[in-house]
Amino acid sequence: MIIITKINPYYINSNQNFITPSHGEKIPLDIPGRDLLYLLEENDTDENTQDVELEFEETLVKISNRITPFLLSRNISLFIGSGCSIDAIPLMGKTFVDAKNKLDNVYLLEEYADSENKNIEACLNWLNAGLEFLNEKDNEYESYSRLYKELLIELKNSIINTKEDGEKAAIRTYAKLFNLLFSVRNDSKHQPLNLFTTNYDLLIERTLESISAHYINGFSGVVNRLFDPSVFRLRYVDDENRYREKWDPVSRFARLYKLHGSINWFFEEEGVREKIADANIDVGEESVIYPTINKHTQSLQTPYSELFREFSMHLQKPDTTMVIMGYGFPDDHINQLIQQALSNETFNLIIFGDIQEEGLSKFYNRNQNKNNLHIIGGDTLDNSKLHYLSYFVNNILYKNKENSNV
Repeated sequence: MIIITKINPYYINSNQNFITPSHGEKIPLDIPGRDLLYLLEENDTDENTQDVELEFEETLVKISNRITPFLLSRNISLFIGSGCSIDAIPLMGKTFVDAKNKLDNVYLLEEYADSENKNIEACLNWLNAGLEFLNEKDNEYESYSRLYKELLIELKNSIINTKEDGEKAAIRTYAKLFNLLFSVRNDSKHQPLNLFTTNYDLLIERTLESISAHYINGFSGVVNRLFDPSVFRLRYVDDENRYREKWDPVSRFARLYKLHGSINWFFEEEGVREKIADANIDVGEESVIYPTINKHTQSLQTPYSELFREFSMHLQKPDTTMVIMGYGFPDDHINQLIQQALSNETFNLIIFGDIQEEGLSKFYNRNQNKNNLHIIGGDTLDNSKLHYLSYFVNNILYKNKENSNV
């Protein structure tokens, strides 16, 4: 059975799956008030406005109830894209457009020089690949290398130079999300929260520390922190009673996987090193930001190969739910791994996004018949978007808490 709810102008796509919604409630094909904004404009009376608002609130509760059981899957992963940090950091597309206005030789970027092209990572990848075939002593190499480094500096500046109010707002939203998940997933049967992100900033790390949550990010050591993927196999336990037969794992615990690297990671002879904070990061330093200029095959493989191996492994675990937020599906290598996971009958994928955007639209068209694909989005009554992280957290996720469904 295909169950689709349309909220102006669209959708929650929730096919039949292995998890029964709370109270057995299904969201009907066409809910009352599906054209909510239109109704408000055409029937602008207090009574009609109240009816529309009530219908919209009821719909949010239904969506919230639909999501609730998925949050209690044995394994849960959040995939966090750049759209989730928009309160503090501009989207990379905007950063790319602004950066191109400052470049002297922007025409060398060819198709990426177009103001409509916003894929800075694809451009960096193109430059990186091109530099492999040029002679380092040629002027052409110098020109393209300078473009590459200038774009990286602009990208890093956009991450470092955040507004304090925006950063605090982003951390508050992340904190509410993580706190709720930790509170409902406090049973020993639940595995740690997995956080996958393509973001380079440190907002997730700061949030986890601000709410006193334990986390590991693939680095070991204190003073000299080096990348060691074996630490992902570790977990904190409560050893208050040292003579118990079995220690209880700490429930407020997460694994953080930064698939494209981080602004405070750097290549060194002994491996990839993590700086403790980004306060003193020189934007001219070559952070481990994907893709990175590097002539050494081993460095190109590490840490990305290990991180993507972890990503693929977690997608294939039984009874797994992945929730994707703020991600526009621009990366084919990531999309393919997610698509492969949809073949697993006990895997469920919930995407908060705009189905009209090119990347998600292509992904949906390729997988729309999969029973375990769920897409949630649409317009709200205050001209916001249903799939924005702040709206999802404050107006949908916490509906469960208000109604004691979680």
